[in-house]
Amino acid sequence: MGGEIRRCHDCRSRQVWLGSAGFPLSPEGVTRGRLWSLTVQTSTFVVCFLFIWWIISRFTELAG
Repeated sequence: MGGEIRRCHDCRSRQVWLGSAGFPLSPEGVTRGRLWSLTVQTSTFVVCFLFIWWIISRFTELAG
């Protein structure tokens, strides 16, 4: 998205900078974001796998 992560030297907190606006990152949000990302990737993989499986079984039915 074009953001840049920077760390404050005084308080050691991390922030995402999009242009001239900074948004703080919390340690809890990073862990939650990774878990959410893993969940989305896993569910996407399962849906794609099931769809491909359905297509293959459908074509083998029609060909058989």
